[in-house]
Amino acid sequence: MEQVVAELGALPDATLDAPINGSFATLRKLIQHVVWVDQLWVARVRGEANPPMAPVEALGWAELLTVWTEQALKWRHLVEGLTEVELERLVSYRSAATYMNEHPGFEHTLADLLFQAQDHAGYHLGQLAHGLRQLGIKPMSVGYAAWLWR
Repeated sequence: MEQVVAELGALPDATLDAPINGSFATLRKLIQHVVWVDQLWVARVRGEANPPMAPVEALGWAELLTVWTEQALKWRHLVEGLTEVELERLVSYRSAATYMNEHPGFEHTLADLLFQAQDHAGYHLGQLAHGLRQLGIKPMSVGYAAWLWR
């Protein structure tokens, strides 16, 4: 995480806001989404309400990366010492998608939500690497094995 944040922190605004092909129009929009959804999953695991997207969109680039780094620490604190019993705890939550407002909500195990949160982040880190390549920048290695090898 530290390497990703360090490399992203060095990018100029022109690069962050340059158009890319993919699910998000720019690298900045992609990272805003990743940070917000990360906050969303932490809130769900804690039994809190879904956070609004607007505060993340209002952050400057350095602030956004700081929040992302802080989120990694929150995850670490949430998972440290979890037992098998705790991982099977059911967590109830509502979708943040407006088209799902009428849905009564969901209930999944903490283990499933932790997997979803990590899977979501990994998916978008791949998109980040692809977006950087589109802009002519060699991306940092973001795979799980690269994290293990650090």
